[in-house]
Amino acid sequence: MFNAVKQHPDELYIFVTSERPDPYVNVLALLLPDSHISAVHLVAIKEHEYAGEQLEGRLGSITSRIHDRLEDLSRRCAQENPYWSARYTATLNKLDSIGTRNDVINGRTSTTG
Repeated sequence: MFNAVKQHPDELYIFVTSERPDPYVNVLALLLPDSHISAVHLVAIKEHEYAGEQLEGRLGSITSRIHDRLEDLSRRCAQENPYWSARYTATLNKLDSIGTRNDVINGRTSTTG
C-alpha cells in the first residue's frame, strides 16, 4: 500500500485511531475543497489476529459518520457561518465524487532470528 503513496501523491491517507469522526472531518474540510486530491484512504492498523477486532466494519461505520457529520455541520452553519457551511458542503461533494477507500494493514510484523 505504501508504494502507492509514491506512485499516487495526490491521494490522502488518514490513519484512523478514533471512533469519533471529528478529527477526520477537520482534516478533510481543510484539505479537500482546495486540493487536487483524487482519493481518500482511511487506514486502520490491525494490532491482533483475533476476530473481535473487526476493523473493516468499524472503518465503514466511521466513513458513514464522517458523511453524517459533514451534512450536519453544513446545515447547522448555514445561518451562522455561510463560509463554513459552503466549505462542509464542498468537502462532502468532493468526497462523494472521489470516494473513500477503507484499508486495514497488519501492524504486527514477525521477526526471525
